[in-house]
Amino acid sequence: MLRVAVIASLGVAGAAVIAPREANAAYVCGQNQVCIYAGLNETGSVAVESRLQPGGPGIMNFQNSHFTNGQNLNDAAQSVVNNTVGYLSLCSNLDLTGTCTIVFPHTTENLTTVTAENGGFLPVGFIDVASSAINQS
Repeated sequence: MLRVAVIASLGVAGAAVIAPREANAAYVCGQNQVCIYAGLNETGSVAVESRLQPGGPGIMNFQNSHFTNGQNLNDAAQSVVNNTVGYLSLCSNLDLTGTCTIVFPHTTENLTTVTAENGGFLPVGFIDVASSAINQS
């Protein structure tokens, strides 16, 4: 609401006004960030976790992490942006166990069809499956 008031006052002063992003527009993942989205194509609520920086501790249990709307992250990820130099491993179980998939550096993935780390194809994809993650360089 404050943003709208500032833009309105700029408009009165004759400055160029750029329309604000829609309230439901997705977060644009920044440089050196890992962003996990609740929707496909980087839409919906987002989780930006500093623990997923390359060499960071990772997240062993998504049940303790949340999207910006408060929804639990566990088994709820549908797309991921990895804007880091590391290789992000998403795993289906807690503590980096179960089936894992890799999101390569500087890539965006819809988790609809992914390849497991062991080379196997996951025909149903990885949507609403991830429960832990780590980013390794």
